Amino acid sequence: MSAVQRREEILAAATVVFGKHGFHQTAIEEVAKAAGVSKALIYEHFASKDELQETVLKQLTNGLLEEIGAAVAAASSEDDETSIARLRAGIDAYFAYIERNRDAWHMMFRESVGRDTSQVILSMEPAFVSGIAAVLSVAPETAPLLGDVESGVRLRVGAQMLTGSMQWLGNWWVDNMDLVPRATIVDWAIDAMWLGLDGWTAKLRAEREAGGRQG
Repeated sequence: MSAVQRREEILAAATVVFGKHGFHQTAIEEVAKAAGVSKALIYEHFASKDELQETVLKQLTNGLLEEIGAAVAAASSEDDETSIARLRAGIDAYFAYIERNRDAWHMMFRESVGRDTSQVILSMEPAFVSGIAAVLSVAPETAPLLGDVESGVRLRVGAQMLTGSMQWLGNWWVDNMDLVPRATIVDWAIDAMWLGLDGWTAKLRAEREAGGRQG
């Protein structure tokens, strides 16, 4: 096995072991045993357990972002190119990832981590916010109402709020998958998003109409 392949084996084992037992409760020896390598070999690839966790988290977060991006792109290439179809595709990919990586999700968003490692998690937020804002900025429901600085900022704030709510909803759902199936949680999330979007667009229209009458 090449060095690159061995490194990937170590990362795969660390993802499983950290996810199952937690980073702080896991010794490097356990990761080595799961990977079928020596402890010394792990330290040839990673300077510390912290660096190993940071690399695992980077791999997980990059995978999540790539899957969501691919799902949104696929929805955009289909005949139904509405904004709600793209949002649904992205949200479904998000919950599908949680469903497949239940243990890893705990490590990603529930464990206390060091400063350097926490930056890996925080780095996802701007990507999520930009993605949601990009979808909404070209949506038929919202695009005609944009065009000034304030409405653009309000759109960004809305995307920020949606991003935060999705993370907290994911944290809840990872413990309640048996109670609420994935298809249902996606439907409910879309319903809540669209209810808020309808209210926001209605308010923007009313403000535009009031401004026009005053002019």
